[in-house]
Amino acid sequence: MATALSPADHLSEGLYGVGLVLAGSHDDGLARARRALVLNSNSVTVLGPCGNVLTFCGDATGANDLLERMLRLAPAHYFRSVFLARMALNWLQQGEPKRALALVGEALKLKPEAICNHLTHARLMAAVGQDKAADMAICAGLRLRPDIDQRLIRAMFPYRDQSISEWLTSAVRRLAKA
Repeated sequence: MATALSPADHLSEGLYGVGLVLAGSHDDGLARARRALVLNSNSVTVLGPCGNVLTFCGDATGANDLLERMLRLAPAHYFRSVFLARMALNWLQQGEPKRALALVGEALKLKPEAICNHLTHARLMAAVGQDKAADMAICAGLRLRPDIDQRLIRAMFPYRDQSISEWLTSAVRRLAKA
């Protein structure tokens, strides 16, 4: 394991944290992310993964602080659309859906082929009472990937609090049958 071979490698620590969160070990992932930030809090390769870890562990404010800093350092980052979508859900959790909608709109313009952007858009539209637009966003995701299921949704949205993935799974099931 890279972290054992090079315990001061900030990138390995940050990515290991993401891997742990993806495997459902949120507390361990958060500890690795915090260590990565101690090792190098100014690296784009640390800020992005650690921002994701904080997002999935429920620290929406801390996550957006990291992700905003990362995007200032690397405005043309290859995964910009994914980070914008993550930030959008974080803003929703902080009670600022209008700010969230602007970010997911930019994410969709950058990567209209990214399923997670459409699903994020759906969740945000539902949160602001735009149910028809939410359904349209789910359908756009289903056109890109007709086999969207609970496993895939949880892989894309591995939150400790699974309310987002549960809502998305329910919406996808409902519309896939229609």
